[in-house]
Amino acid sequence: MAIFSDITERKASEEHIQRLAHYDVLTGLPNRLLFHARLDQALANAKRHETPLALMFIDLDRFKHINDSLGHAVGDQLLISVAQRLQSCLREIDTVARLGGDEFVVILEAVGAQDAARVAQKLIDELAPPHVFARTAWSARPASASPFTPTTASMRKR
Repeated sequence: MAIFSDITERKASEEHIQRLAHYDVLTGLPNRLLFHARLDQALANAKRHETPLALMFIDLDRFKHINDSLGHAVGDQLLISVAQRLQSCLREIDTVARLGGDEFVVILEAVGAQDAARVAQKLIDELAPPHVFARTAWSARPASASPFTPTTASMRKR
């Protein structure tokens, strides 16, 4: 005699819980928790393989004004559009995460300072054109998009 049990529903629930724990519900990007795990891994890889690493923090200009004056629905659509544009500029090995609000962070693996500066400019250029939805164009320029490249000495301390 054999007893079979369909665990499909339970597996789906577990996957959903894991997704909620590690990804931003709105944008689908990694959240703060997953960002920190990926950063730890990227730093370990950079140290092990002696390759450069760059971090880029991106904060949107005037987002609070848009969110407060036009409503959260418009703000949410803008964040989704920004997330999609940021992802479109990066390689698969790179990470873009939403830390919260209008704060995004990018991990660029095996990228030195000059290449990181080029990627930063590419991201700024990609975000510059208006984001169009609800038949209206919205601007989401980054208030900052400065790359930071940890030195080898600071990485050895970890």
